[in-house]
Amino acid sequence: MLLSSALLLLLVLPYSPAEAEQEKVIFAQPGNSVTIPRIQVWESETDKLYVNWYVSTVTEPLVWKTPGASHKTGTEPHWKDRVSVSKDLSLVISPVLEHDFKIFRCEQHNFIDKKETIYKLYPVIMPNTLTLIAGDSLSLSCEVKPSTFRPTVNWIVPQGISCDSQENENKYTVKANHVSDKHSGLWICSVRHDGHTLNATTVVTIIDLSTSPPDPIYTSITSSPPSIPCSLSSDISWSVLNGSGLQGGSWKFTPFNSSDPPHTLLILNLTPPSWKVLNEDRFLEHKTLNNRDLSVKSSQSSVKNRGTYTCSLHFNGDKKLSRTVQLEVLEVLSSNSSTTEGNTVNLTCTLGSPLPSDLEVKWIAPQNAHRIFPEGHQNPLSIPAVRVQDSGDWKCELRKNQTLLTSAVIALKIEKGPMDAWLIVALSSAAFIFILLPLITFIISQLIPTYQCMKRRQRKTRFCCCKNPQGKGFYKT
Repeated sequence: MLLSSALLLLLVLPYSPAEAEQEKVIFAQPGNSVTIPRIQVWESETDKLYVNWYVSTVTEPLVWKTPGASHKTGTEPHWKDRVSVSKDLSLVISPVLEHDFKIFRCEQHNFIDKKETIYKLYPVIMPNTLTLIAGDSLSLSCEVKPSTFRPTVNWIVPQGISCDSQENENKYTVKANHVSDKHSGLWICSVRHDGHTLNATTVVTIIDLSTSPPDPIYTSITSSPPSIPCSLSSDISWSVLNGSGLQGGSWKFTPFNSSDPPHTLLILNLTPPSWKVLNEDRFLEHKTLNNRDLSVKSSQSSVKNRGTYTCSLHFNGDKKLSRTVQLEVLEVLSSNSSTTEGNTVNLTCTLGSPLPSDLEVKWIAPQNAHRIFPEGHQNPLSIPAVRVQDSGDWKCELRKNQTLLTSAVIALKIEKGPMDAWLIVALSSAAFIFILLPLITFIISQLIPTYQCMKRRQRKTRFCCCKNPQGKGFYKT
């Protein structure tokens, strides 16, 4: 009974400033947590101490801890579920609210001795988050209230960022011009005074689009249509975008070597976030805008899709974010994709304009081609005296530094050619002569004996001179 009365007396013991030390400065950022450290005054272990934490002149402890028991909290509704003690019996407030910046008193005793420590909680004011559009100017202030003392303040900014800082009474400001995605991240205002340091933080979010691809997107008329990329550089909700003054967006298309103004293909609806098709001739497939991805995809592979695609977001004050993507479409042209044997076929691998010097072409012939083609980089490729075996798919690979960018295929059809009319006459004559020659030989072989026989039977006529001459002349005898 005596012990309980002593404990009760200690709990309700009034605060006497004369017994207290000079107040210690503690900083806290509204919305975050703060730990007010218990100063160890005895070497005895914490589990043998009685510790009471008070706020201002309130006689009821805010929170207290007795040996062998868990901590207990007071009945004040303002502090309900926000105060506790740590393992070393320091006071933890989480989160800190606007009206928490008061005087706190830590009373600790061990039945014999008692020690009190006074703390004054000061606010460090800075925004919890800051959202800017790429190209804006950043001005971020860290204010220490009140200005009865001068703490040491340093800024810790994202790596690689250069900025200017200035000080005006109790306000410490850092500035940067033309912000970009690299300014996104955690910015820290480090406030130090009398051995206590608070790192007040804020998250800076820069609304920007991811960098455009350094090279064009390569596809071909025989490949699946590629995705045309565009996305926000960081995960930003549509509510944040709308709160930053988003007015709309679009996808536009400009054909290569065209003097016509860009064609608007899609426009952005804000509620709900979605793309609306404006140009059915160049329809772009798209998906529901439920994340940072703004990419689209062409519905077909065609040389008509060659050109520059521009993705844009529009904000209040004529602010605009845009990124461009070039789409190159490879195709193979043939001087004659269907021809007859013996002719020459020329194949050209083209993007619609002369190939850049850093690109090279590799041809792959069908497996059944009648000859071996060297793996050269001829463009155009000339195939002389084609044969039926050269029919099939001829592939053109577009490469950069041995890296395959895309490929296109063309099908060749080689047929046997029709026979020449004079060749037909000559062959027919030869065949007739070949058939007639034995017949002539047979007839001749039959005529020669008959002729010889007739010759032998023919009588020979003789002429002579008579013994009894008649008149002049010769007579038959």
